[in-house]
Amino acid sequence: MRNLFLVSLFFIFSCKKESHQASFLSIQNFSFENIEGYENESTNITDAWVTFNGNFIGAFETPSDIPILDLEEKDNIVRISPGIKENGISGSRMIYPFYNSYEFISKTTNPEENQVINPVTSYKEAEFKFLTQGEFELGNMFQETENSDTIPFTQSTEVFLGEKSCAICVDETNNSFQIITIDNFSFNGLPEYVFLEMNFKTSVNFKIGIVKNGNLQDKTEHMKIYRSDDWKKIYINLSQLIIPNIPNSTFQIYMESDIIENNSGGCVYLDNIKVVF
Repeated sequence: MRNLFLVSLFFIFSCKKESHQASFLSIQNFSFENIEGYENESTNITDAWVTFNGNFIGAFETPSDIPILDLEEKDNIVRISPGIKENGISGSRMIYPFYNSYEFISKTTNPEENQVINPVTSYKEAEFKFLTQGEFELGNMFQETENSDTIPFTQSTEVFLGEKSCAICVDETNNSFQIITIDNFSFNGLPEYVFLEMNFKTSVNFKIGIVKNGNLQDKTEHMKIYRSDDWKKIYINLSQLIIPNIPNSTFQIYMESDIIENNSGGCVYLDNIKVVF
């Protein structure tokens, strides 16, 4: 069992009575139900946040076997919420606000037997930007800026899902890139969270952030993404950059890198990009 946080478990076991039995929940990895008509979805759900009869037990990496003490001889309500690494950081974990929790009734079980749980989740009633454009099947959602030596292009050699993805490369001739979303986006109200989801594979480090009102002089870097030889899914929390600036503002996503910072050339590959709020 790999336990990330244990808040209530000690309290629950300290309340044990003779008539109570300890049993185990064997929580497997989450499966995901795709949005209808959108087949290229991927997730990186790493944790299960477990609540038992309204009491928070803890957050556990999946799969995990979790000891549970049935507090009463009756059906017990278990809620499992899908958790992610915010901004891809292992030390910054949270319940992803746009995925549904999985609830079920746990009956009193033989303490020598595990109750195997296969949780399922899907998107809540969220809104999306770039849902279709971010697949890159019909074109490119990015364009180069005046500060870029190279251009983003769609290709079919390195693809996560589907048939195409976006690539941006730097080398000794084209030694820097700065790209920005062709379309901007805005908000009618104030969302609680704004996340950028994407799959990426990269041989160079690159920076990502937002541009306000189409003005490249008014850009804010959010984070740096580091090399990865394998495709990864990342959930980037843009809430603090976007929500305070929503009134009278439009936004674009930008990315940039150069060969000088990386000491060598390489390519960034992007797929399945979307803003969720």
